[in-house]
Amino acid sequence: MRDNFRPNVRLATNILMVFGTFLIAINLASVGKQDKKYIQRRDDCADALARAIKREEFYEKYNIGNIMLDMSRIKLNGLRLI
Repeated sequence: MRDNFRPNVRLATNILMVFGTFLIAINLASVGKQDKKYIQRRDDCADALARAIKREEFYEKYNIGNIMLDMSRIKLNGLRLI
């Protein structure tokens, strides 16, 4: 029985590696199924916070409205909202 121990361990290890590889592939496949609009919105929010794009462009793209534009202009002018 001692003769077959190492080959059996090697076989079991190979089987587990194949099984693990398929689990990783299935998990990576689900990444591609994410909502494209959500990913684009998340990236645009990060760009707006990092000021890579103007906030006005961001507001217009997502139709946030004039209230946000007016608030940003008030803050830029140094006025406070009461």
